[in-house]
Amino acid sequence: MRLTLKVVSVALFSTDISGDADRLGHAVRDTFEHVSYRMNHALSLPESVPTRRNRRFTEAKRLLDEMVFGLTNERRRTEEANGDLLSMLLRVRDEDGSRMTDRQLRDEVVTLFLAGHETTALALTWAFTLLATHPEVERALHGELDHVLAGRPPTAEDLDSLPTATGHEI
Repeated sequence: MRLTLKVVSVALFSTDISGDADRLGHAVRDTFEHVSYRMNHALSLPESVPTRRNRRFTEAKRLLDEMVFGLTNERRRTEEANGDLLSMLLRVRDEDGSRMTDRQLRDEVVTLFLAGHETTALALTWAFTLLATHPEVERALHGELDHVLAGRPPTAEDLDSLPTATGHEI
């Protein structure tokens, strides 16, 4: 979760927020749990009723809003164009020339943040679980990475030379 939080936050915001991984991880988990519950229980109490679940969701939402609004306000203040997703969203204009409202921007950023963070973390968890249960594939993968990369980070150009890592040999 920390790794994907770092990757997603750098890609979206050009900022590493993984130092807040524990708090944000709980907020993400509480948000997904709340949404899942509401989708599966048509007669759930309104969010304004201070149940334990609603209070957890309200706190999670507050934390995510604090993060997003802090990042967007800082970016607007400095007017940095980092080439990240936040920079692009801040520059987007509608047909009438208007920009996204703070709420629209927050909704877009939170959606992409939650999807990128949670989905990637789950994919990595399953990948490592499967590797742990198939040691012969894990050995082949490590051998391939050692041979092709020789200790350096991979690049897009390396993909054709990494059939086990890309799934072409499995």
